[in-house]
Amino acid sequence: MATRIQILTIDDHPYTQRLIEKLLRHRGYHILQAENGFSGIEIARKSCPDLILLDIRLPDINGFDVLRLLRLDYHTRLIPVIAVTTQADEKYREACLKAGFTEYIAKPVMRDALYTTVQMVLGSHRNA
Repeated sequence: MATRIQILTIDDHPYTQRLIEKLLRHRGYHILQAENGFSGIEIARKSCPDLILLDIRLPDINGFDVLRLLRLDYHTRLIPVIAVTTQADEKYREACLKAGFTEYIAKPVMRDALYTTVQMVLGSHRNA
């Protein structure tokens, strides 16, 4: 039996959480959720998901700092992390990638962009 792919979403917006969960569950992924950065880090450490979708603007700590803490931890340092943000321009995307995010998705999250990006990141991570 194949193992289920776990994806952790760290986002404080309930609508975005529900949308991503619905879309990815429909594709067969197991979804874990956190409403803020510190709880997201804790869930990532405990569950070691296959992928993290990380909002940049969180109530307790920004996504760049969450990413930095994930990369410093032995158990989470290699998990691919996709930035999810309302900043939808190429310059900001480049800043996210330079900071160490694996990829970038602009909000509002569009179904096809989400599917394509998640599949691409999971595929390249498994082939690395």
